[in-house]
Amino acid sequence: MTAALPVGAQVAARSGGRAEGRVDFRKQREWGLLALLVVVVIVLSRSVEYFLTPQNLLPMLRDQAHLGILAAGMALIILTGGIDLSVGSITALAAMALGVVWEHTHSGGTAAAAALMVGAACGSLNGVLVSAGRLPPLIVTLATLSVFRGAAYAVGRSAGIGGFPAELLACSRSDWLRFPTPAWLAAALFLGAALYLARTPGGRALYALGANAPAARLAGVPVPGMLLRLYAVNGCLAGLTAILYAARNNSVKPDIGADYELMAITMVVLGGVRVAGGEGSIAGAALGFLTLILIQRGITLQGLPTELHGLIVAALLIGALLLDTTGRRSE
Repeated sequence: MTAALPVGAQVAARSGGRAEGRVDFRKQREWGLLALLVVVVIVLSRSVEYFLTPQNLLPMLRDQAHLGILAAGMALIILTGGIDLSVGSITALAAMALGVVWEHTHSGGTAAAAALMVGAACGSLNGVLVSAGRLPPLIVTLATLSVFRGAAYAVGRSAGIGGFPAELLACSRSDWLRFPTPAWLAAALFLGAALYLARTPGGRALYALGANAPAARLAGVPVPGMLLRLYAVNGCLAGLTAILYAARNNSVKPDIGADYELMAITMVVLGGVRVAGGEGSIAGAALGFLTLILIQRGITLQGLPTELHGLIVAALLIGALLLDTTGRRSE
């Protein structure tokens, strides 16, 4: 029976028993996170005046949508059992490439294309080292984090670049149907990733790779090619984040994105995606994104110290990991 299925479906079928036994736990995590999101909204709407108004929520989505874009890519990486600690540094390097190309060409389109290409190239390097080199993603991306950040400073000479054209600024500052364009981009990526995982053999194979990599290889899944493409796409999304940053701030600096990887990982893990891979959903990652940015917005509007941002991110990440570990021990 299995032989009649596409390769991705075969692998999902072979490793699905283990995942099916934990579907209820994952769903409980997602429903629990949705309940937390509702509580956060209720508390903040009562403690912060005009919190649930378009004048507050729409600027929040415009400013934070880039984190959702990174979270969508990070969710796919973590589902394979991998991780990418270098996305913040890739964003910085892509942003500086955008700035330098703009200075030399004065073409917003060429500068944006340069950012995407640099991001894809950096992600591809991670993918080659992880897939062909069979090196641990944690160590690879920890090393490239420093390499890409150093390259960003070398390219930018520690100075900022600004003065971008109106067509580039519109990437972040424009609206469609009264919603910010960056929010539409993040929503489209979440939806596209969810459809890919749910409706394609490649998506099912991705789950199987995270659940049981040796079995996936034996079933014929092209693991090196899949990992290379995933890391390249993740790097390209970091390049897109660089474009949105440049458009939002009308300047780029080599020190941007210092905490982007931590934020993206926290959103994904908070949303119930298993760190070891093989389990989780894009819907959960989207809920994690909304929960975290609402909490941070509430902290800002209440005039609390900005240091609380990092503290809350760390606490949520540790809490999500503890919840995941405790829940699996009880199964």
